[in-house]
Amino acid sequence: MKLTVYKTNKTIQEVPESSTERRVVDGFFLTIADGVLVDVEDSSTSSDVLTIPDDVKIIDEQAFEDVCVKEVILPEGLESIEDEAFKNSTLAKIDLTNVKFLGNKVFEFSELGEITYSKYLTYIPERCFRGSNLAEFEIPKQVTALKTGCFEGTNLERIDLSGIITLEEFVFFDCFNLKEIILSETITEIPDGFCRRCQCLEKINLSHVQFIGTSAFSECSNLDAGNLSAKIDRNAFEPGTAVRNLDIKDISKLDNGVYQNCENFESVTINGDRAIPNGLFSGCKNLKNVTIDEGITAVGDSAFFKTAVEKIILPSTVIVVRSDAFRECRQLREVILNDGLKTIAESAFKQTENLSEISIPDSVKHISSGCFACSGIKSVKLPENSAFTSILWETFFGCKNLETVKLPDSINIIDYYAFSECTSLRSINLDKVQVIGSSAFAKTALEYITLSARKIGSGAFAQCENLKKADLSGIGTKKVDSRLFFECMNLSKISLPKNQIKIYGGDCFYHTAIKEITFDADNVIVGPNAFGMTNLKKVVISENCNDILFQDYAFRQAEVEEFIIPDFLEKVISHDLNSIF
Repeated sequence: MKLTVYKTNKTIQEVPESSTERRVVDGFFLTIADGVLVDVEDSSTSSDVLTIPDDVKIIDEQAFEDVCVKEVILPEGLESIEDEAFKNSTLAKIDLTNVKFLGNKVFEFSELGEITYSKYLTYIPERCFRGSNLAEFEIPKQVTALKTGCFEGTNLERIDLSGIITLEEFVFFDCFNLKEIILSETITEIPDGFCRRCQCLEKINLSHVQFIGTSAFSECSNLDAGNLSAKIDRNAFEPGTAVRNLDIKDISKLDNGVYQNCENFESVTINGDRAIPNGLFSGCKNLKNVTIDEGITAVGDSAFFKTAVEKIILPSTVIVVRSDAFRECRQLREVILNDGLKTIAESAFKQTENLSEISIPDSVKHISSGCFACSGIKSVKLPENSAFTSILWETFFGCKNLETVKLPDSINIIDYYAFSECTSLRSINLDKVQVIGSSAFAKTALEYITLSARKIGSGAFAQCENLKKADLSGIGTKKVDSRLFFECMNLSKISLPKNQIKIYGGDCFYHTAIKEITFDADNVIVGPNAFGMTNLKKVVISENCNDILFQDYAFRQAEVEEFIIPDFLEKVISHDLNSIF
């Protein structure tokens, strides 16, 4: 004998096929098995209203899915409606007064607009009315809990939650028409995504709330949610509220990115004894005025990234400005850093085009890479302390207005691209610097340099078109690195240490104006294009040079007029001469 399987809210039962019957009621085909309405099919003769037979105790999962019916009249003895029973149906009206169990997603994406809720149920199930046409709903007194997404995507405009004790996440997510929520004072926590994308929400009293979850009011741009005392999780109000002037009493209650992209903010005052969280006001494009009170210990990563802040005064309690904190604050004109600050992290003030000058207090021990890159600074005062020993990579890269820099005596390392493309920088004292990184001063306006470094990276002064004189007589290296003075077209005078330089890297003097070079060290190697396209007239190989290797095109297009070679080297070199020009 065949068996038909059906589910209740508690168990799975098997019944003989003989107990399953197919009925026609109000033009609908109903499949009923031992009191369970298993399936409903509509037909061309179906009416708008279906009265379910009295012997039906359970409406099974998805029984009415995709069925065209406007109203269903339930029998008084109906006990349970299972998950997704009316999902995607055209049901517009139903009375659940006597129903004792309601599954999840029962009316999901239906056309339900009018409902009388059960007198037995103390909760509204998960995603029960999600995507339905529900515009009005009065929550019965016995209902104390709203499950996940139960009203998600409905047409509600106002809802009274005075009797609700428990809220789950995303309850009103995507309720675009929702304007007002009356919240019970017993509710102290707002869950994640609670009213996310409720664009019309204007009124909800959160004064008693102690915690607001992630994205709880994200995209609620008309909500006035300023001056809260709650602990607020990340992105809770992204991308904004109706608040323009914000006074934060206790920064410790705010998580990362709480007010990220809040476009209405114009001014904020920040109090507390903690760090400003990462990304707190990132993308608040109209935020102009920021007041940071004493007690704040740090400015977090990207805290004010891409804001319109014009002036920043950091109190003495701030010990670190973290990565990208004020990056792309293109209206920032004035920064006051007080004693007490120890670290300015990577790219903290990068791309602040209107920041013309900055004084860094002596308490600062570390300035990270790219800190002021592509800013508008014309002059900078660097800290005077023994711990500040390096200018890291790209610290001042692309600062086209930078004219003067006074290096403290403690600086012995200038890393790669540190001042590259500072096209207004005409002079700098490098006497004490021991390490100069690759392209550190490339494309600057330097006119004269004196070096004593023990290591100089490739392209360190490449394309410095104003450079006329370079004194390298005091350097502690045996190598002129590749591209060191590449395309320094006005460089005509170069002083090298005697009997020391053994390697001339590729392109090291390419397209310069030097007229004479003497090789006087032992075992010299001259790289490809090392002196290509120069004004070189005279090349001298001294008696000190026991061996010399010219790589291909070492003097390409140099038009050398005089090439002096010691007799004992002539045979060694002569066979290579055709390949070096």
